[in-house]
Amino acid sequence: MSFLNTCRRIVESRFSSKALYPPELPLEPKPPKPRETIDQQFIAYHTANPLVLSVIYARVCNGIREGKTYFSMRDIIGDLRDDGISINNNFTRPYTDLLIEEHPTLAPYFHRRARANGRMKRVYVS
Repeated sequence: MSFLNTCRRIVESRFSSKALYPPELPLEPKPPKPRETIDQQFIAYHTANPLVLSVIYARVCNGIREGKTYFSMRDIIGDLRDDGISINNNFTRPYTDLLIEEHPTLAPYFHRRARANGRMKRVYVS
């Protein structure tokens, strides 16, 4: 037997049953699915519960009749939650914007913050 045949036999017998490299491990954990934005959650909630805006409008109108000059949407939503309506605190801004969009005369009764632009602006990729 020649030297090359002996080397080939050794290499084949040593590595034939074993892989040269260990198998790759699967990526764990898998990356989470992207979450819905607050606006997307609000649209889904408002579509399922359209009467919530009417209840908010009624509360504001009653408060104006009582002589109030300022309303906090967070307080209104807290009152709704006390009455048994399940609602997320993240919906304060969208409900304020929607209420003022439908009833522009209510704008002086609410204070709204400016939205972040530029570096602070969030961009979501779908």
